[in-house]
Amino acid sequence: MDEAILITGKSGAGKSTFYDILNGSVPHRNYSAKINIDDSSDGTTLHSVEKCRTMVLQDSDMDYRSTIYRMITDMDADEVKQKRTSQFDSLVHEFLRLVQIDDFVRNELHGDLHEAMADKLSDGQNTRLLLARVFFRAHHRNASLLIIDKPDQGLPAETTVSIIDNIMKWYRSKGILIVTLHTERAHALKFDQVLHVEEGTIAKIK
Repeated sequence: MDEAILITGKSGAGKSTFYDILNGSVPHRNYSAKINIDDSSDGTTLHSVEKCRTMVLQDSDMDYRSTIYRMITDMDADEVKQKRTSQFDSLVHEFLRLVQIDDFVRNELHGDLHEAMADKLSDGQNTRLLLARVFFRAHHRNASLLIIDKPDQGLPAETTVSIIDNIMKWYRSKGILIVTLHTERAHALKFDQVLHVEEGTIAKIK
């Protein structure tokens, strides 16, 4: 089922631990999970989702001194070698539009995606480019689960709402989106589910 799911909860409630489990940072032998679905309990692990998910965490990083094109398409970390194609170019421009940095590229860089960005990007622009890279990666992997942990750090509230809305519309036909957000205004977007984490317990509240 294709859904957009918002994860809420106070700092220290267990949201990051949940994401650590989903991304494989916590070996399945080091945790136990009790999953209740429609009052039926399942004692399975959550690692079955690893092969189909793409995610970006709060501490994710990349080389922001590089070119925008390389930042978005460089898949060395995944041992995936790619050559530049017109399809890749179209994808890069689409993802720049989704994260609303296309105006910057057009007006400040005159459309040049191959200019080194050393000291030319703000923190907010770095955040947007990291998101664009995640979308490229999710597209390449045909990921059916996309997890984004607080992608709005350093972004104004109005910008966050618009970008998250873009992400939800883009990914809705592709799989399940799970997102945690700082921006309260973005919580009012049309999420299919809202899950609240408190003291390690995840409860559905919508």
